[in-house]
Amino acid sequence: MRTSAFTRYGNKYVNGLRYTGGGQAAPIGSTMSGTFTAIDAKTNKIAWQHKTPYRIGGGGGSTVTAGGLVLRGEPDGNFLALDAKTGQELFRFQTGFGADAPPVVYEMDGEQFIAIATGGNQLQGSSYGDAVWTFSLKGQLSPLWPPPPPQTVAGPIGPIAVGVDAIKIGAGNTEYSFAPARTRIKSGTTVSFTNVGDIPHDASALQKEGWSTGALAKGETKTVTFNKPGVYYYICTPHPWMYGQVIVE
Repeated sequence: MRTSAFTRYGNKYVNGLRYTGGGQAAPIGSTMSGTFTAIDAKTNKIAWQHKTPYRIGGGGGSTVTAGGLVLRGEPDGNFLALDAKTGQELFRFQTGFGADAPPVVYEMDGEQFIAIATGGNQLQGSSYGDAVWTFSLKGQLSPLWPPPPPQTVAGPIGPIAVGVDAIKIGAGNTEYSFAPARTRIKSGTTVSFTNVGDIPHDASALQKEGWSTGALAKGETKTVTFNKPGVYYYICTPHPWMYGQVIVE
């Protein structure tokens, strides 16, 4: 399947042009945190707020019921039910995976159910899974063990590609990105960096010994050979919010 992007010019939408969003992130090593905040619509002031030691908001949001419950999942795997007026936690259940999807409320044969997909979220680094939990007043399943906690310090996230020695810059519809963002290779491997984006990018090491591809125009490729085992972080110098990781064994 091919995905198209749309760009607006005046009152017209033009098909097939890339958008330049995506990939933006906090600088490597910076502390991350999040808040879940309820705003009083009458006063436009904070009614209550929950703070977390990791990022939230990269998933699907929350659901509010007519009975005054706020239902939401967290990237640490917990599914929560809160009092909509006070924010008081009424129910907590560990799903075992990143609970980043929006909860759904439905009724069947007079019985109400709540469902949430727990598949994780690459944007905020929550644990990947493949589950859908459905809750009812008759539910009998026990919680799962908690997944690995989300990152609290900014850095490359997502799956680690094994043996991949070709990295694309600006791949797909995401201009500010490296793909894959993380790769594990053997010592002595030569890795190629190819700019497939629309604007110049580079890949430059953060380590003191340093290495850099230099500025790459669209379609250009440069290679870097990794002879020493270690973990190497790199950024795009003009766009330092895009970064990647090479793990050399």
